[in-house]
Amino acid sequence: VHLAAFSYTGSWKSPGLIDSDYGTSSSALPSSLNSVGAITTDHFDNCRYDGIATGTKNTLQLEIENSNNWSKSNSQRFSISSSGSSFSIECIPVGNTCTRSTDCCSSFCNGAHGCDAA
Repeated sequence: VHLAAFSYTGSWKSPGLIDSDYGTSSSALPSSLNSVGAITTDHFDNCRYDGIATGTKNTLQLEIENSNNWSKSNSQRFSISSSGSSFSIECIPVGNTCTRSTDCCSSFCNGAHGCDAA
């Protein structure tokens, strides 16, 4: 599961301000989301991710966070079916064993490499 913050009102404001400092068109990035990704772009009514959809978890997170990988428009509506709504995560096992089945792909963790496929 990838969780990130998205703001289309420009840069983030500092957390901890009083409500009136944020107004209705700005936000602060929660510190808990700093390490998982944050996207900022100028205001657009419609945005769609158009970047890569296959890669390692880290690569995909960096691509999703890059505002250049997003189509943005105030007049054009984007079809949801043509956007990046499905991702394939490539696994990179560390060495030849897995310590948990979530460490790498189930095709690698098929019981023959030190972990169960479950």
